[in-house]
Amino acid sequence: MALPFLSSQAKRVDEVVGIDLGSRQTRAVHLQRKNDRVNLLACAALEAPPRDSKSTPETLAEHLRNLFKALGEGTRCA
Repeated sequence: MALPFLSSQAKRVDEVVGIDLGSRQTRAVHLQRKNDRVNLLACAALEAPPRDSKSTPETLAEHLRNLFKALGEGTRCA
């Protein structure tokens, strides 16, 4: 049985967002593939939420929403 993601007919993803959840900072990049090149469309970085006993999935979700908002504002990276 052939795996669909290994097939030459598989749909190529033209854009991707990468996220780095660091201990001090959370970073994201928005990349786009055009032909044989990868272009950096935007990047963003936020201070990571404090690590304490009050950390919840909701806290992380709010942090990621803020990161995507900053990324969507079109911050250009050289």
